[in-house]
Amino acid sequence: MVYQINIIKNNKLDQRLEQVPAEIWLKITKIDELKGRWIAGAQPSPQVLGRLKRSVLITSTGASTRIEGAKLTDEDVEKLMCGIDIQKFTNRDKQEVKGYFELLENVFDSWKSIQFGESSIKHFHKELLKYAKKDEDHRGDYKKRENNVQMINAAGESVGVLFDTTPAYLSPKQTQELVEWTREALAEKKYHPLLIIMRICLKYPKKNL
Repeated sequence: MVYQINIIKNNKLDQRLEQVPAEIWLKITKIDELKGRWIAGAQPSPQVLGRLKRSVLITSTGASTRIEGAKLTDEDVEKLMCGIDIQKFTNRDKQEVKGYFELLENVFDSWKSIQFGESSIKHFHKELLKYAKKDEDHRGDYKKRENNVQMINAAGESVGVLFDTTPAYLSPKQTQELVEWTREALAEKKYHPLLIIMRICLKYPKKNL
């Protein structure tokens, strides 16, 4: 019975990856080709790699926090990381950006030693929100209340729900299922690693933490 339940769970997570559009495969192929050329011949200097890393950190931090409502541009993010105070934004914006930037930098520096699992996800969440005073009650832990994703207008008012998130009581269970599926998919090499990552990104925004 337990075995059958696990199969059903895995089938649900596998479904979206069994019919990947051709244009997605084309993009993945181009990424693999670029990766191959980079490994085979490109040997940029440490200075170039350092500038490239910082550029990625800034653009990723800016884009990811803007999805959550922060208003800082990439230029603002760079100034903030250089220690330049920005007065026109709320502390909430700065707190989220600083936490995200530092977490991403740590992942860049330590990715080889990071083991994917529930504890790692919780640790990332704790680090991500370590400066966010508003999130002290659930930092590094599963959410304790519902947090449906809402559409906010220019005045900061909710004008509708974009999608319902996983109920708080189901968050630990669904996270564990996703972790188990991911480990299995990577170990068995069932799909391209980028597709597995995509599946996590599509599933996890259901706001389990």
